[in-house]
Amino acid sequence: MDQKRKPDNRLAKSMAGTFGLRSTFAALKFVTNIVLARLLSISEFGMYVYGFNWVSVLSMITTVGLENLLVREVALYQEKESWGFLRGILRRSDQIVFCVSSSVGLIAVAIAWHTWQSTNWPLFLVFSVAMIGLPPASLRNLRRGAMDGLSRVALGFLPETVIDPLLFILLTIGAAFVFGGVSAPLVMGFYSATTFVSFAIGTKLLRDSQPTLSLHSAPKYNLRAWLKSAIPFMFLGSIYVLSARVDILMLGSIKGVEVAGLYMPVSRGAQILTFVPAAVARVLAPKVAQTYAAGNLKELRRLMTKSARTIFLISCPVVVIAISLSYWYLSLFGQEFQQGSNSFTILCVGQLVGTLFGLSNILLNMTGHESQSALIAGIGVGLNIVLNAIWIPTWGLEGAAMATSTSLIFVAIAKVWVAKKELNINPTLFAFQQSGKD
Repeated sequence: MDQKRKPDNRLAKSMAGTFGLRSTFAALKFVTNIVLARLLSISEFGMYVYGFNWVSVLSMITTVGLENLLVREVALYQEKESWGFLRGILRRSDQIVFCVSSSVGLIAVAIAWHTWQSTNWPLFLVFSVAMIGLPPASLRNLRRGAMDGLSRVALGFLPETVIDPLLFILLTIGAAFVFGGVSAPLVMGFYSATTFVSFAIGTKLLRDSQPTLSLHSAPKYNLRAWLKSAIPFMFLGSIYVLSARVDILMLGSIKGVEVAGLYMPVSRGAQILTFVPAAVARVLAPKVAQTYAAGNLKELRRLMTKSARTIFLISCPVVVIAISLSYWYLSLFGQEFQQGSNSFTILCVGQLVGTLFGLSNILLNMTGHESQSALIAGIGVGLNIVLNAIWIPTWGLEGAAMATSTSLIFVAIAKVWVAKKELNINPTLFAFQQSGKD
């Protein structure tokens, strides 16, 4: 009994630490968005939002799935004490991602030049400055994945969730005080600069966290196997971030960057509900991989059911509070932002319904079923894009929120079905008794 409680206690502490960092991050981003909305015009705020979200999407794509692969492989290599392969996968991942992110950034700027340089020079300038931060943002993602695999989740999350936004706020407010105001290109430049800083700090933390034997072992490579597994993870990672950003990007494309700017606080506010499942998922992922590798399906079922119930019980009061305070929350950004209150409610309800289905995504990814997970997520993004294209012209902000919530619930249900079919595990909170061949 004591041996069981110790791992559970460690998991609980790690989850609490990650949730604390995510809460701090949410608070800092909340302050950041209010400051930017007050300092910039609606048009300039919309340009910043548009550029920022493109970096977020592309930084996940350009990690080519290696961030999520590192979580699993680093945990397994550490468990097996395969130090050469551990060092090898970290080195080769850096090389691949740097080349891919640099190339994609240059191509994106070239496309933007052709599209906007004669029609919308300010937007082109903001977008180009944003692309400077693409390589460090992508490499920072790798450090986060490796730290997760080493079970240093909270420490790995620190540069991105605390140092980066805090430095960004200080630079923005300082510039506004010194120069009497800021512009969208300048703010975007601060974002790229702070990304470099947090990447450098993440690199130092990763080196300090690695086992000594790994640092001094000759690197070994299994590139073909790594890339074979990374490709589904690439689709999963890019699909995940695209599904979270497609509504903003499509609002900007269909209704204009000003509307995308209005929607940003709505989307950001509703994302606070993802902090609980995300905190649990980050801590649980390496544990799921190790438990499945050991063949202990009974313990795996227990972990999934317990995590699903924990997520839902915490999320319920958070949703109620968030919806009740939505009008006040949006008014902090300005009177014009209050028109997003209905879409905020729609997103919150969609997120809560999604928690009913547990962490089926982590279960599939960490047990070798990432291909099925990627396929379902891809279908979900396709559904999201189609629904956004249909509903945004008619219902605007509310249409984007309905499209995102509908696709989220569809993906959750489909992944639960695959988990039950392939693993005989019900990852939802309704799994009162799970039986099956272990």
